[in-house]
Amino acid sequence: MLARSVILKKIYTLYLMKYHIIITIFGITGDLARKKLIPALYHICKGNLDEFSIISVGQQAIDPEIILEAARIFVEEINPTIWISFKQIFQYFQADITRSDDMNALAEFIQKHEQLHIPVNKLFYFAVPSTVFGPATILLARSGLLSGLNHIFGDEWIRVGYEKPFGHDIQSAHELNQVIHSYLDEVQLFRIDHYLAKASIKNIRSLRFDNSVWEAVWSNQFIQQVHVVLNEVGGIAGRGGYYDNYGVIKDVVQNHILQIITLIGMEAPTTWHGDEVQTRRYQLLEAVHCEDVIVGQYKGYTEEAGVKNNSVTPTFAMIRCNITTHRWNGVPFFITTGKQLAKAEVAVHIKFKAPSNSIMTGNRTQSSWLSLRFSPDPLYSFACNLDYSQKPELRKPAVFVCDYFKNLKTRNSQPYETVFGDIITGKHKTSVRYDEIEKAWQIAQQIEKSKNPPYLYEKGSEGPEAEIEQFAKKHDVCWWPGKF
Repeated sequence: MLARSVILKKIYTLYLMKYHIIITIFGITGDLARKKLIPALYHICKGNLDEFSIISVGQQAIDPEIILEAARIFVEEINPTIWISFKQIFQYFQADITRSDDMNALAEFIQKHEQLHIPVNKLFYFAVPSTVFGPATILLARSGLLSGLNHIFGDEWIRVGYEKPFGHDIQSAHELNQVIHSYLDEVQLFRIDHYLAKASIKNIRSLRFDNSVWEAVWSNQFIQQVHVVLNEVGGIAGRGGYYDNYGVIKDVVQNHILQIITLIGMEAPTTWHGDEVQTRRYQLLEAVHCEDVIVGQYKGYTEEAGVKNNSVTPTFAMIRCNITTHRWNGVPFFITTGKQLAKAEVAVHIKFKAPSNSIMTGNRTQSSWLSLRFSPDPLYSFACNLDYSQKPELRKPAVFVCDYFKNLKTRNSQPYETVFGDIITGKHKTSVRYDEIEKAWQIAQQIEKSKNPPYLYEKGSEGPEAEIEQFAKKHDVCWWPGKF
């Protein structure tokens, strides 16, 4: 009877207690962790520091103070007092996560920490190359860290996030998915593309489906062309070994750009919960067909550290796609992306068809453009035709601009805050389901099979200009005429 009362008391205590959350980050000494993950964790934890522990894992023998100080300059609106407290919940463990002995030692370290904070939920986040995902997940499971007794009452969970890219081609992605599913259920898995967590990109949903004026014209009946742009002014930033094995198609087209296209093109889901949105994104990807591509490589790329001297890895791509759905068939989607270009921009430019019933004479009515810039400084703009003069030749579009963040009263949450928040609450809004990843890899491989050797282009240019001009003439490309 006494034993039964003790058990019931323990169950009752667990039911009333809040779960402590141990967040373990693999790859804490990398750029991503320094610039994005640690600042996000600060903002996630700062309101309830007692409820979190952060265990950071890396191969280097390094003082955690050095890691945190390197990240501090990237933390927005930092409170010095809270930062001191944040440092107290941040611990570092040196380990090679592909070594069994190291992973077992890490398990002992985490399990001792768990005993101080029962009950505990665990979040593991892989900010390491995808080649490490499989071996590390196997060792993580064998160490016992992916096992846990579900309490009779309460909400115990173990969740794992994997940073993009998920594999390096369709075969490696498939093998990786099989390994991970040997130890984890789909509900525990979060395959992250942080572009889905960007506030301005998430709001494509609201723009389309919460405004009947746009959804009514969101089809091939009214739209002539769609341009998706992801241009960078920087180079490969010391990532030569990684980038030379991926290139621009695998690095950003296979994930970020295709995810943007799914949000622009997908049909309306019946709900924004569960996997309905993932299903709609997958259905859109099934209809994407890439019909032409040119690729380029900036001059001096082969001299970068970690890059092969004879590398033909592309750093620029321009692609024409068609989406064979009833809504989009016949509307070309143009992708432009590259490094070392003249201007940094992540945007979607949508050209509407010119009106066929214009009564203006002496001057052809111009097309309207809707432009969605996601970075830098998110802005939405719409160019439409208005009269400025009685002379038709002086007609020109008027541009209406919405400064996305101008009216915010508080700091805007950064993407990885949303990522960690979604994992903690068990939401998959910023997670990509495996069938989406598989289909995106199929599209990427289709593009790579059709591409020619890269054309060289100057740093700070628009890309290989002669080839771009030929591509534009071939496909009747209409460039966005405005500027933000």
